[in-house]
Amino acid sequence: MTFETAIVQRLKLIKKQMNITKEDLAKRSGISVVTINDILNQKTKTLNPQTLSHLIKALNMSYTEFFNDSMFDWGNLVEEI
Repeated sequence: MTFETAIVQRLKLIKKQMNITKEDLAKRSGISVVTINDILNQKTKTLNPQTLSHLIKALNMSYTEFFNDSMFDWGNLVEEI
């Protein structure tokens, strides 16, 4: 999986574990529901680092906590060609 796909999968997993909706995440992060929907449906080619920062903070996580998952291990990531 690509790094971007891993980020999206991690966002979806945490959102589900925390039982929060896209609307809740939008309110917490200050990012529109449309943008969150586009990110989660991978309609954006790249994720803006500032947007990701807002999402991680909205989930009350640190970067270390967010990226501390085996899906981000180098062996599980592939380069997009």
